[in-house]
Amino acid sequence: MQDEKRIRLRVVSVMTEPDGTRHENQSVHRGTLRAAAEGPEIVYEQVDEGVRARISLTRTADGVQMRRMGEMTGALHFQPGRKTPGLYGTAYGDIPVAVYTREVLVEESEKGGEMRLDYDVFVGGERTAATVMTLTWRL
Repeated sequence: MQDEKRIRLRVVSVMTEPDGTRHENQSVHRGTLRAAAEGPEIVYEQVDEGVRARISLTRTADGVQMRRMGEMTGALHFQPGRKTPGLYGTAYGDIPVAVYTREVLVEESEKGGEMRLDYDVFVGGERTAATVMTLTWRL
């Protein structure tokens, strides 16, 4: 893989609340794909309700690291079989969160790839959603 390639990226997030209510969000972005030590690093820009953020997902030896930079910031580490702490930063202060990761799947080919994260989100120690986030990219 070259240092950096432009990609077309489709992000699908399916969130299920504890009461069973299901929400699905789909978005399409342009981004970049870089070679990292353990696998791909994907960077793209997202605008949600007028708030712009730069999202970075990097394959690590034990999972995937996600960073959000912008008006609202965040850092989460998805490690299968583990509950890991993270932070979500807002203008009003930091909110401690955690994720329990069921599965991390990363597949690459010459034409693109897919990253799938299956996890639970916890805020204030309470499970707020079960989420499956799938990123599919094409070179």
